Amino acid sequence: MNETRAAYIYTSVLDQAFDDDVISSDEAVILEVIADSLELSESMRQAAWRTVLRDGIPDSSDEMTTACDGEMELYEDTVRAALADTRITGDEYAILGRLRSILEISDEDHSGIEDRLRESMSDTDDLFQFLESLDDEA
Repeated sequence: MNETRAAYIYTSVLDQAFDDDVISSDEAVILEVIADSLELSESMRQAAWRTVLRDGIPDSSDEMTTACDGEMELYEDTVRAALADTRITGDEYAILGRLRSILEISDEDHSGIEDRLRESMSDTDDLFQFLESLDDEA
């Protein structure tokens, strides 16, 4: 992904997170996952914070809005992070909504991704419960 597109995505979701002037711990985790997935340097992350807090988001250019490889994986990683505690908060949905808008992911595609990830998490929970039961029997 090009650096300009990555910075635009991160700055946009950061702006959404600041919509209520507070970054919750859930939002902070999602922002970290997005920044890591985008492979943003610390200086780029700081520049995004400065942009959101001081300058506001600039008008987008073609380079900022042109889709790149790996964006669906970025979205899935973000949904997975939001589901880490098995629920998605309103703030997390707002960030996911902004990310969906930027990445041009439909609500229907989001629902399919969320359902698939919830199911895989349920399968993992079942495995852990099974393994715990084996420990209890020993």
